[in-house]
Amino acid sequence: MLPAARAATAAKTALQQQQQKLLLQQQQQQLTFIEAAAAAAAANLHRGSSSSSSSSNYLSMDVAILLQRLLLLRCCMLRDRMKATAAAAAAAAAAAAAAFTCLENVGCLHKTPLEGWRDSSSSSSSISSSSSSRKTAERIAQTREGLRKLSTNLQQHCQQQQQNQVKQQHHQQQQPQHQQQQQQQQQQPQHQQHHQQQQQQQQQQQQQQQLTQQ
Repeated sequence: MLPAARAATAAKTALQQQQQKLLLQQQQQQLTFIEAAAAAAAANLHRGSSSSSSSSNYLSMDVAILLQRLLLLRCCMLRDRMKATAAAAAAAAAAAAAAFTCLENVGCLHKTPLEGWRDSSSSSSSISSSSSSRKTAERIAQTREGLRKLSTNLQQHCQQQQQNQVKQQHHQQQQPQHQQQQQQQQQQPQHQQHHQQQQQQQQQQQQQQQLTQQ
C-alpha cells in the first residue's frame, strides 16, 4: 500500500472512531436522562398508589414506555461496543430479562388469571376498569414483543459482525500475498530488461569479433 493510501486509511479510521465516541457520549446522556425520568415516574406511581386507580394506571403506562426506551438505548450502546458474539447475546438476554422484571414489578403490578392487571396495593373494590386493564396489558404485551424483537435483532447483528470480522481477517491475511505477487510482477520486467541488455551486449561482442576476424 502506498504511503498516501495508508495516510488516507488512517485518517478515515480516526474519523470513524471520533464519530463513534461522540455517538456513545450522546447515547450515554440520553440514557442518564431516561433513567432519571423512569425513576421519577416510578416514585410518582408508588406515591399515587393510594389515590385513584386510573391515575396509577396511566403512570404505569408511562413507566412502561420509559423502560422500553431505556432498553432500546442500552441495546444500541451494547451493539456499538460489543466485540464478541457470545458475550453480546448473553448481555442482550440479561437486559431483556431485567426489563421484563421491571415491567412486571414497577408500581406493584401483578397479573392474576381472572382480574387481569391490577395494583396489588389497592383493595379489590378499587380494581381498574376492564378497558383500562386491557390497555395496560396490551401496552406491556407490546413492550414484551418489542424487547423480544430487539434481542433477536441484536443476536443477528452479532452474527453478522462476527462474519465481517472473519472476512476482514481473511482479507488481511491475503494482503501480504498480494503485495508479494505485485513485487514479483514488478521484478519480472526488470529481470527481462537485464536479460535483454545482456543479449545485446553479447551480440555486440560477437559483431566485434567477426569484424576483427575479417
